[in-house]
Amino acid sequence: SVDPTVAVRLVYDIHWVLTKSQKITLFNAIYHDLILNRSHWNLYTVTFILLHMCKLGVYKPSIIKSCLKNISRKLRISKYHPGVNQSHWVNSMLAVLANYTVASAGINQSIEEALQSFIEPPYINLSENQRKLHPNFSDVHKIFTSDWVVKLFDDISQHVTSQQIVDFNSLKCLVQIIYSLSLFGYKADSIIEQYNEAEKRLRDNVLTISTMSTELADLTELSRFINMAKSLVSPLSRNSSENEKLSVLSFPRSDWRFYYHCGFGLLESNVISDPLISANLLHKSRCLDQLYRLLFENKREFNIIRMHRLQCIQCSNGDNGNIPYFADILFQKISTRHTGKYNYVICIVHEQRDLVVKGPLLSLLNFYRETQRLPVVTFNLSVWQMSSKQGKKLIVQKFLQEISKRLDEVDHFPLPEIHTTDIILQFD
Repeated sequence: SVDPTVAVRLVYDIHWVLTKSQKITLFNAIYHDLILNRSHWNLYTVTFILLHMCKLGVYKPSIIKSCLKNISRKLRISKYHPGVNQSHWVNSMLAVLANYTVASAGINQSIEEALQSFIEPPYINLSENQRKLHPNFSDVHKIFTSDWVVKLFDDISQHVTSQQIVDFNSLKCLVQIIYSLSLFGYKADSIIEQYNEAEKRLRDNVLTISTMSTELADLTELSRFINMAKSLVSPLSRNSSENEKLSVLSFPRSDWRFYYHCGFGLLESNVISDPLISANLLHKSRCLDQLYRLLFENKREFNIIRMHRLQCIQCSNGDNGNIPYFADILFQKISTRHTGKYNYVICIVHEQRDLVVKGPLLSLLNFYRETQRLPVVTFNLSVWQMSSKQGKKLIVQKFLQEISKRLDEVDHFPLPEIHTTDIILQFD
């Protein structure tokens, strides 16, 4: 059979003449050949395939499952060979899957450099822009909530914590595994506990030697990944430490960074200047065109509700000042109790991945609910997109009933003066 890396390179070289469906068909053939010929299944080949699939925007949950099952197989074998440390191999495989799921690939790099970057966990290095982040609209995070996958992550934690941390490289491997698992929504408490103990021991050792500045800087850099991991699986707040807040800037997904940006109260205007955030919001807005159409189909029942997409909302919040708030959708209805006033409900449209990697979205929702009086609801775009035509209608009817109820509830309370403007997306 043909070497899968050769076949992948051929597909990549001619991708500009292929349709999306043709690319998927060719990668399906390569993947099935890989499954049938296990001799080709190794870290290099899998990395090569997923790197190029990532660059071409082709996402296959089945290949992610195969990689996870291969990790499980490695760990089962290691139980019969207790002296074999699989941590570094597992670390590389998790990093490859993390890069693939968040659509992070090398930019202006040779193929070998890109492959080397792909086996390192994805993050934004503010001083070296060596990663290209693509607007990945394929949400595959549901895979990581399966019982067998969670059990696998538990097994990984058990294997990793059974190994000794003897130097900086083994500690770095530990940290990268913690961070990669957090990108799948898994909080590796037992590994974090081992890291804390090992980091303190290594730091104490560093302080006993004279050339300690570089080693201490390396240990400090590792703490950034720990902060990133914690803030991916648990929400931060405006009262969180500065180091925790700064770690958010290195998140590999622009929408996660944006959620925290809004959740820290840092949105300053209605202009979104980050091209990746703009692309993500534009994608969501286009998906909501269907919601618009179904809204009008239900106009008889919900004719007094207006729906505005991508809005910047400013309201007088007393001690909190005039903070701008972002809304994917702003629902509006004339107040029946306050003449000349409107009632509003803010809606944040999210994907399934934001319920798996829940820290960023929860941070935004907590901030909104703590600092202003408008009701805040969420809409799961992933569930919406996977539903049938009839299923989408039922989702819309149920959703609009909830919105109508929340609009009626808010009518009983006096609201501050509210000003809204359209969000402006910039792509340059």
